[in-house]
Amino acid sequence: MPLCVECAAGCTFGDERAAGRTLGGRVGRARRGYAGAYVHARATLREVQDVWTWVRPHFDDRATEAAKQLGLTAQPEILGALAPQDNARLAAALGRVSLDDGARRRVTG
Repeated sequence: MPLCVECAAGCTFGDERAAGRTLGGRVGRARRGYAGAYVHARATLREVQDVWTWVRPHFDDRATEAAKQLGLTAQPEILGALAPQDNARLAAALGRVSLDDGARRRVTG
């Protein structure tokens, strides 16, 4: 899925690295920058944190709630330590589990 970083950072559509440089490590600006599209910003920050390493660890409310449901910690720093080189994959998986009861049942047994 291409990221709509154009509205967040004035960069070309889908250019995450350039958008990260433009945002200059300001996570708050990245959250607000998606033209008020809060859900889009949350998902983008979950997915892009391995490219924009200054975002790490980014586990938003959706991801931390799913982590709790799976018996994991809800503390972003500890979740990040579970997958130190792959925070984005873990955060994205937690986001998907939060939306899919079937996936959650498959993980929890």
